[in-house]
Amino acid sequence: MPAFFHWVGSLREPDGAARRAPVTYRGLWRRVADVAGTGAAHVDCIGNSSGGEPLWAITVGPGRPDVLVLAGLHAMEHVGPATAVALIERAAAGEGVWPRRSVTVVPIANPDGFVACERMVARGGRRFLRRNARGVDLNRNFAVGWDDRYVLNRVVRPVFAPGPAPLSEPETRAIDRLAARLRPRVAASLHAFGEVIYWPFASTSDPPPDADAFERIARRMAAAQPGRGYKCMQLGRRSRLFKACGAEIDHLYARYGTLAFLIEIGAGPRLRAPATWLSPYRWFTPPEPQFGRDVRAALAALDALGACAE
Repeated sequence: MPAFFHWVGSLREPDGAARRAPVTYRGLWRRVADVAGTGAAHVDCIGNSSGGEPLWAITVGPGRPDVLVLAGLHAMEHVGPATAVALIERAAAGEGVWPRRSVTVVPIANPDGFVACERMVARGGRRFLRRNARGVDLNRNFAVGWDDRYVLNRVVRPVFAPGPAPLSEPETRAIDRLAARLRPRVAASLHAFGEVIYWPFASTSDPPPDADAFERIARRMAAAQPGRGYKCMQLGRRSRLFKACGAEIDHLYARYGTLAFLIEIGAGPRLRAPATWLSPYRWFTPPEPQFGRDVRAALAALDALGACAE
């Protein structure tokens, strides 16, 4: 792990980043380094991003992990990486269910997107950022269900860009290799926003063979968040007009048998907060104290997921 600590020590923040955002790239990785420095977590480089940033996976607990958590596939959704790092800290401290479970976390699966968003926010910019450095939506680039001909991928190309081929991106290939090695029982991919817990399939309305198990676990995760109104549903049945072709949850489930969930953290733009209406970053990453409340609620859901990894 010396390479990891050296890399973290080399990170610098853009001027204004900490003032304008609840979390920063450097700040999150310094927290991971603090945990790894105690020996409570193992850090593994699983590849590099399309822009050359290392992709790190952090494992807490003995033996092969039961749980895989991914975060930050989309550039602006910083509440996911913040939750993932808080989970690493929670598991390393032996809180919740984690003394009985092993978990591997990829806190920032799209580091180039995260950093680009951080720099934009530090400058006061308000663009919508979602994709990786090559302009690909990583949430549409996995092999199972990938479909470049799907109408939304063609009509809304600036948002849904599946890439030139399935697993064309180094980020998705790294996650695929990790999943192939671990074959975890359950997984969660942390996104924002909408307060919904989705399960496969995302690319079709056909129910998965494990539909009952998916619904049971999703409802446990929702119930673990008191005072929140999380809905639970198969992603492919969200709407007749919407499919997520090439989503990570379909890939993890169909290829590796993992009961995989996509959690949309937070409620998004608030009608009573006009300042959020024209700031895409704030749709996905609200300021404090809402940001902290969203992270704590998502941690409770992940505890519930870990309890089901049997």
